[in-house]
Amino acid sequence: MPRLLSFLKFCAPFSLAAVFLVSGLDKLFRLDEFIASLHARSFLPSTLIWAGIILVPGLEVITGLAFLNRLHLREAACLVGPLLLVFIVVTVADAVFPSRGTIGCGCMSFLPRETSSGPSFGWLHILFLIFLAWLNYLVLLSTGETTLYPYEKK
Repeated sequence: MPRLLSFLKFCAPFSLAAVFLVSGLDKLFRLDEFIASLHARSFLPSTLIWAGIILVPGLEVITGLAFLNRLHLREAACLVGPLLLVFIVVTVADAVFPSRGTIGCGCMSFLPRETSSGPSFGWLHILFLIFLAWLNYLVLLSTGETTLYPYEKK
């Protein structure tokens, strides 16, 4: 079991890099779909919508590159953690209130979308995001730091 955990800790940054690079670049190249998906969420204030349009794709690409080159793993994981939490909350809200129709997240356009006759993509997406949060936690464990502020004096 320890060998499996060490293997997962080694592979987690590469997996997160792949997901966040693909998702961020997908949002940048399909910006109109991403903007439409954020505007379709009536429960979000307009300032959060515009902040999301500006920050999320760039943050995903930057953290994906940081995971890929493995130089700033802890910083990337600390940025991705709250981002994943926001993604989980928004996806749960979409899954709990399906009467608003299929909105989609504006990302991962190659994944299947929810249909009225098929299984709910929302719950599968939630499980995927929880898995990514677990991988992010493994990256935080692999850095060896026990505090959020590694530069504080002891």
